[in-house]
Amino acid sequence: MGSPFGVRKKLRELQAQINRTAGMASGSAGAQRLQKKFDSGPQARDFYKNRVYDHVRPHMFEYIARRREVFLASADSHGDADCSVKMGRPGFMRVLDEKTLAMPLYSGNGVHASLGNISENAQIGLCFYSPEEEFIAYQVNGRADIVERSELAARNLVVPDLEDEGRHAVRWLIVRVRETFARCNRHRIFVDEDAEDNEPPCGP
Repeated sequence: MGSPFGVRKKLRELQAQINRTAGMASGSAGAQRLQKKFDSGPQARDFYKNRVYDHVRPHMFEYIARRREVFLASADSHGDADCSVKMGRPGFMRVLDEKTLAMPLYSGNGVHASLGNISENAQIGLCFYSPEEEFIAYQVNGRADIVERSELAARNLVVPDLEDEGRHAVRWLIVRVRETFARCNRHRIFVDEDAEDNEPPCGP
């Protein structure tokens, strides 16, 4: 039998999964305290029920495939955070299936700030951003694992290599999706003096 701490952790994870499935989750304990303080609980529950998913939805596969960059948020075991941008040719970020993403990792400046954090704390956030499209941002939260290219086959991961200006990925970041949600243009503030109105192009 596991330790009491391990059992409690498993129970919390199971309850969180049940809540998400039931559309009742409304964020972390801190977020829920602020929702109560600012009286935004119903709005938050509606957001989680109608807009948050535990997988990459089919219409987002192509959206991700067109992106040239993604913002990667990570934190070390002490909670010290870092955010960096990862770039490549369109399609450099691979959707292996609705629950798995793969990001190529090339030789860089050698600092390994993001990977260092991930080696201590696997929880990450990804933000794909495109102000020109209807869905201006798509966010993915989940757990990341650093996988050497030589280890892909042993893990039954098929990740087609994508040469980028003569570079090949030396390792991959494999992301197991926990939750996803999109933000469309209606969340932006549009200011166009020549337009009849400044209503965003998305529907409600």
